[in-house]
Parts: sequence; structure tokens; C-alpha cells
Amino acid sequence: MGVSKDSNKRSSQGIKAPIPVPGSWATRVASNRYAPSDTSDETESMQGLHDRLCALATALETTWLEQKEHLKAVEQILNRFAKQKVPPSQPALDYLRVVAAPILVECYFLPSDIAVRRFTLLPIQLVTTILGSLDCVIPLLRANLLAFIGAPNKGSLAVSESASEAYTAQTGGQRAHAIEVLASTSQGTLAIGQTVGDILSFAASEFDIALQRLTGPTQGMGSAELVSVRDECTQAVRLVFLCMSKFAGPGIGDTAAATLTRIYELCWNLISCDIAALNSRQVAAMTLVQLVECSGLPAAERASVLALHLLDLKTTVPAAVAYLPDV
Repeated sequence: MGVSKDSNKRSSQGIKAPIPVPGSWATRVASNRYAPSDTSDETESMQGLHDRLCALATALETTWLEQKEHLKAVEQILNRFAKQKVPPSQPALDYLRVVAAPILVECYFLPSDIAVRRFTLLPIQLVTTILGSLDCVIPLLRANLLAFIGAPNKGSLAVSESASEAYTAQTGGQRAHAIEVLASTSQGTLAIGQTVGDILSFAASEFDIALQRLTGPTQGMGSAELVSVRDECTQAVRLVFLCMSKFAGPGIGDTAAATLTRIYELCWNLISCDIAALNSRQVAAMTLVQLVECSGLPAAERASVLALHLLDLKTTVPAAVAYLPDV
């Protein structure tokens, strides 16, 4: 059972597309029912949570507004659990780990609309708070991140084939933006930090693809398509910069030298591309500085590395010099 067919389409009125629903959700909900405890209030809340997750998992023909209503109710139930002084029972915690957390994490990665993604962040954070540990959510985020960028899963957690297909059907720019937004949360920062080498390789590849389209023949390319290509390039270079600036350390050190060399060359090429978006050229310049700063070279040599290319650009692409930092 795959993902609902029309999940990535938008209507002509601009209504947000619903979250694609993997068939694995219905199986997960049906095979892991909550075992009631002696606490009547908890039983009522957990039954409500189960009903909402069941509605999300089984309604293949639905709208985003209907899904949003279910997610909002899930958030309210989780918020009550997070605020109560008495911790949930073990059956409730088990249900959160086995059913709620995996579905909510996939809810973040499945939609292509960033506004829909953002709506799912708070429930993930609430589940983490209730469980009182990162041992459940971080491995889930890590496994889904790797599937999201098409990298091999190095852990024991598996992501369903239908979810993986929905992930990789998204554009490189959409996925790059999703990772950037995820990095704004503490859970996302930890998960990205554990997979940053793979993410940087993905970002470099998407950067390369987008830049080739941007610097290739543009005759016959409509204005909307050109804007889309520019945006793809901008999102890719932003993700490269995020990895280099926020996660510089052992994870970056594991990245192949060839990848870093390619990023270095791509940044120079983007800066000298006169039809690239202004903000992407600026981010490329900042990425260059970050690359050189992380190179381990003495300060004088770091400056000379940038200055050497700067002199070349002054000769070949004078306008590009305006986007470069002082060296």
C-alpha cells in the first residue's frame, strides 16, 4: 500500500496539498493499540490520541484542513500530558514511542509545503518532553533524514518504502529548506549533527545540479522556470552554509575532501554567475570564508587563498567582486 496518489497536487485555488499518507501508518496504528491503565483521565486522553492518529492514518482521500484539525487535537492532548505533574503510565509511554512518535516524525518529512511542515514541529517537541529522553525521537529523525536525502540508513530503524519514495520525489530545494527549518529545533540540531557529512554531500550534489541548470543554456526557459532554478540553487547553497557554519566539527571532517573541493569550486562559479540570485551569491561568499576558515591554514595563507581567486575574478568577471568578502 503506497502513498495517496493526489497528495502532492495543489488545486487551482492554492489550497495546501494534504500530507501524503504511507500505508505503513494504518498497519502501525492497528497493530499497536493502547492498553488502558487504571487512570480514567489518561485512558480518555489516550483513546482520543489513538482516534486522531487512526483518522490520520486511514483517511487516504482527505484534505490538509482535515489533517490539520487532527494534528491540532493531537497537539492539545500531548500538551496536556507535557504539563501534568504525574508522568504518564508505562503503556501510554510505550504507545507514544511505538505509534505516535514515528508517525509525527514522518509527518514532518512527507509534505512538500513548508507551512505544513512547520505545523508538525511542536507535536514532535512535545513527545520528546513527555518521554523525558531523546532516545526515541533522535534515532527516528536521523533515520528519516537519511531516507529524506536518499542516503543509506546506517542504523537499525527502517523507514517504509512508500515514505522514502515520497521523500525523494520532492525537489532538492524543498528538501534543503526542510532540513534548514528542522535545524531551528534542538531535536533537529542533534539529529542533523549526527548525519551532517551525508547531508553536506547531498547539498553539494543538489548545488551542482542546480548550478549546471543555471549556467547552462537558458533560451526557451520561461521566467517562472528561471525563478524556480534560482530558488533551487539558493536553497542548496544555504544548506551547504548551514552545515559548514553550524555543524563544523568531526562530522564535517569525515566528509570526503573531494566534496569540500567541489563545494569550493561551485561557490566561486555561483559568485561569477550573473543571472544567479543576489542572496545566493552572498551566501556562496560566506560559505567560501567558512571553508577557508575550517581548512586549518594559517591566517595569512587563508587570506591568500581567497585573494588568488579574487584576482582571477577581477580579470574575468569584474562584477562578481562585489559579492566577495574583504581579504
